[in-house]
Amino acid sequence: MFARITFVFVLAFWLVMNFLLWRSKSVGHQPMSNKVPLEVVWKKILTAPDNSSLEILHYNERIGFCTWSANIGEAPRIGVTQSDEDLPEELTTHVTGYTLGLEGRAALNSNSVMHVDFLVKLSTNQDWQEFHGRANLRPNTWDLSANAVQERIKLQVTDDSGTWQRILKFSDLRDPEALMQKLGGDVDVGMLGMLIPGGKEGLTAAAHALKWQAYSDTMQFGHSRVGVYRLETNVFGHKIFVFVSKVGEILWVELPDKIVFRNEAFGHF
Repeated sequence: MFARITFVFVLAFWLVMNFLLWRSKSVGHQPMSNKVPLEVVWKKILTAPDNSSLEILHYNERIGFCTWSANIGEAPRIGVTQSDEDLPEELTTHVTGYTLGLEGRAALNSNSVMHVDFLVKLSTNQDWQEFHGRANLRPNTWDLSANAVQERIKLQVTDDSGTWQRILKFSDLRDPEALMQKLGGDVDVGMLGMLIPGGKEGLTAAAHALKWQAYSDTMQFGHSRVGVYRLETNVFGHKIFVFVSKVGEILWVELPDKIVFRNEAFGHF
């Protein structure tokens, strides 16, 4: 079981990185009908003025909550003096990068609660630089970090038997069977087939097939319908939807197996 959780944790990292890498290559697509450039929505998410507080539902039953955050790193412009303090902020500071974070917990069953948090650091041109993630399911903890420049991934696992760690290369993610062997798990292709359709070939195919699309849409909010953005992709044959407000706040996320992340603002109606 824990080998599977480790693999899923690495897989979640792979999906996040895939989105960030694909985003950087998505500029220039022509919008059609209600389709909008992905860059427009991505910029809104990065510069959202407030965090998004989300309830986690499974088959409409609340099992947890999380907070999504986006922050802009800023520094004073060179040459700015005290007399310039009354100038607009964009004239006295410059952007040094962005950070995206998620922190929360969810009940896997009546006796176990999973705590998860991650942080992604982006450069000024929005390319990812660092990733740090942690999942805790007592007595087990999985720590995952990655650096884009070094192209290295560090995984540290703590359980009843102690602590072990592995240093992986980005290229290792292309071969999930070899990846699991490096992680110390006795995992065969049959087990990979249960985790990922098509085994390691399925993962490779999914890496090329994972494409996000952005659309202009509406959602029912109280007694009114409001304009939103809708992001969608297909992972292993399952649709994933993310609804974002016009200012970049995460409103609603639909995942496979009836897992929904719902903004707490919906609970007021």
